[in-house]
Amino acid sequence: MQRTPENPYREAFSEGEIREREIEARREEYARLFDRQVETLLERGYAEAAETAPDRFRQLFATLKREALDLAATRTIEAGHIPFVIVPGERLLSLEKKISLIELEGKRGYSTYDSSELENAEDVKIPELLAYLIVDVENGEAMIGKSANEAARQFKKNGRSPLTVEEGVAIVTQYPEILKDHYLSLPGSVFEIDDGLGVANLWLREGKPELNWSWSFSAASGLGSASCGSRVGV
Repeated sequence: MQRTPENPYREAFSEGEIREREIEARREEYARLFDRQVETLLERGYAEAAETAPDRFRQLFATLKREALDLAATRTIEAGHIPFVIVPGERLLSLEKKISLIELEGKRGYSTYDSSELENAEDVKIPELLAYLIVDVENGEAMIGKSANEAARQFKKNGRSPLTVEEGVAIVTQYPEILKDHYLSLPGSVFEIDDGLGVANLWLREGKPELNWSWSFSAASGLGSASCGSRVGV
């Protein structure tokens, strides 16, 4: 009987070594992603708006970066999801200011809605920090055509959390082109109106990113509710 030649590369690395290499590759990927997001905040004018020097602004995120890199070993990210997005908190800049720093094709964001009426939805807990991470982020594409109420039920079933308006602004600051594909419903931020609930939305009006709202029971073909797997802050 002819003996099958052994693969000289088989078992060249143990399963543990392979996993370590995979984790290290993800750490490097996450480091680049984190640095790119911080630089985007600088480009959008966050440091200037916060009256902070650029180098000092970068230092504010040093501890959070370590948390982001640790995700390489502790979290599995679904295919097609964003591993994480930095969310600057209200302690760093007001929501209104952050909306004005969104930019898409040279057009800045704005709001026609009084966001002070918004509250966090039930079970949505937000770290009260200068900045935190939303992890395993789905940008709403998977929920296009579903109402915010339907999406919220699905998120609860899947162990996910609806995004808040602050988190939606953070995503669109980093990836404004999302709004050219679909608009974001943010069921993590709601307010009572008449006998129902209003939900924060981000969409385009005349090409400009705009914060507005819609009914939680309404669905639209170009609107999807965004979610995350968890939130991380230090």
